[in-house]
Amino acid sequence: MNNSEKHDKKIPFHKISMIVAIAMSLFHLYTSVFGILEAWRHRSVHVIFVLILACFVDKNLPRKFAKAYRVIILLLTFGVSLYMWFDYSNIIMREGIPSMYDKVFATILIFLVLDSARRFVGKSMTIIGVIFIIYTMYGSIIPGRLASPSFSYGRIIAQLFNTTSGIMGPTTGVAATSVIAFILFGAFLQVSGGSDFFSDFALYATRGVTGGPAKASIISSALVGSIQGNAISNVVTTGTFTIPLMIKSGYSKIYAASVESAASTGGMIMPPVMGAAAFVLAEFTKTSYSTILKYAILPAILYYVGIFLMVHFNALKNNIKCCDEKLKLGKEEMVWQGTTCLLPMFLLVFLLLRGFSPMRSAVFAIGVLVLIWIVRPIKRLTIPDLLSALEKGGKGMLSVSSACIAAGIIVGTVSLTGLATKIAILVSIAGANVWIVLILSMIVSIIFGMGLPVTASYVIAAITLGGIFNRVGINLIQGHMFLLYFATMSAITPPVALASYTAAGIANVDPNRVGYRAFILALPGFIIPYIFVFNQELFLIGEPLVIARVITTSLMSIFAVAVSLEGWLFTHVRVLTRIGFLVTAIALIMVSPITDLVGVIVIVPLCIINYLHYKKTQII
Repeated sequence: MNNSEKHDKKIPFHKISMIVAIAMSLFHLYTSVFGILEAWRHRSVHVIFVLILACFVDKNLPRKFAKAYRVIILLLTFGVSLYMWFDYSNIIMREGIPSMYDKVFATILIFLVLDSARRFVGKSMTIIGVIFIIYTMYGSIIPGRLASPSFSYGRIIAQLFNTTSGIMGPTTGVAATSVIAFILFGAFLQVSGGSDFFSDFALYATRGVTGGPAKASIISSALVGSIQGNAISNVVTTGTFTIPLMIKSGYSKIYAASVESAASTGGMIMPPVMGAAAFVLAEFTKTSYSTILKYAILPAILYYVGIFLMVHFNALKNNIKCCDEKLKLGKEEMVWQGTTCLLPMFLLVFLLLRGFSPMRSAVFAIGVLVLIWIVRPIKRLTIPDLLSALEKGGKGMLSVSSACIAAGIIVGTVSLTGLATKIAILVSIAGANVWIVLILSMIVSIIFGMGLPVTASYVIAAITLGGIFNRVGINLIQGHMFLLYFATMSAITPPVALASYTAAGIANVDPNRVGYRAFILALPGFIIPYIFVFNQELFLIGEPLVIARVITTSLMSIFAVAVSLEGWLFTHVRVLTRIGFLVTAIALIMVSPITDLVGVIVIVPLCIINYLHYKKTQII
């Protein structure tokens, strides 16, 4: 038992953290209904709640002096909180000329924000934040076109503390409004029994189907992920049930963990929640969240189609049979639980499409969910359930908000130095074409995502690379969706694949092997961003016939990649045929009716050849 655990027995930190989390949730629910405060004040209150809550959560505290460290952090947090609350009006009036007190308390705030990021996001986020501050202070000594004027510490403080362009900037604003409302909605769904319903629904839908347990994992992970928006928590929620079930059905432990991690990662791009990064994307591109949902739905479905095909062909190849696992819920429970989960979700989507704000839509959906929960005849809402949902929602914001608040430091410094413009100009001078830009953006997004949550990695990639796309003729929203997609894929991309590592822990196997296998499983999905970058029809924009053509060729491309990777269709696929399927998939990505025609002409004979080979083996 370490020092912090012993100390927790003397002081009820868990109870204090529960009270703070519930208070945080209630504050945001209240402001969602009756109106938020002025921008800087509302965001600063959110920051205060996050920092205070972080003090009472025992995570990544120094083992040797946890008690002293917690006391120091707590005192600093209360000091900064009181200063921001009582001197609020003067702070924003001193926007260009911060006082000495502003500099002192802003320095403490920056330290607390970076420390919170270290504890709840990862050391990488803290290091990146420090690097950007140093660049802003000493940019003039950097040679070449990335050089920047060196700003005084006072000017940096004014940008990061006194304005809504830094720590209290757009990323914190998104976390303090839309994101927390959706996380609370997800928390209420989970506590009301949503995870059990989605798991049972997935099992019921795949009963008697070849490879059913793996397909159930895909469906349940997609459904649960659509309300959680977090790959790791999705793995934990669904994987504890689906991974043992897949192993029981004959899948290897590594393959079972790989399927779960790949399927759970897709929840980050599956509407209606999609995770905090989607709200930041909407803010950065000045696009309504309902429009983002519309753009995201087809790519998300195609991603899961890719994994589904990979799993299906693997089940055929290895003769994995169905598994009739007993459902957790009875028929009556299933009906009421389905009503409790699905009706609020449909209402949420309806309100978003009608133009309601994400925050207001989520709160109305929570209200309907609570009403159904109260009147349903089974497992009715109790006060402990309500408090549990509020606590879960508040604590669920810790990692997301820590990332968003720390990202405000990066946003503020980049805005001050003009770094994004400098990078875009460098790319133009280098004469990079669209393919080089896309591949570079993919690699950078994945690298930033190694050890960072999706929101943080997307924000960094968007700030540094977002200006490049326009210079090579890529639409802003398509470029940002491209970055978000690959920031998401970093969760299952070796060498640091956080979702895969979590699934490996559940299956008790080598995390690196799980990461590699999950990466292969999701590879058909890796071509989807390259399709929607060149085909806006995948965002449901354009003529219906053209949209239908793009969807068809996209499905064919994903199908071809899955066959090529698994080496199975009707029967074993020979090496040359697998190469043919892969070449066909690449041809179908191109924006041209000619390449589409070539792809169709090639893929049909390849399928026929494999079918004839299958019939021949059946006769023998």
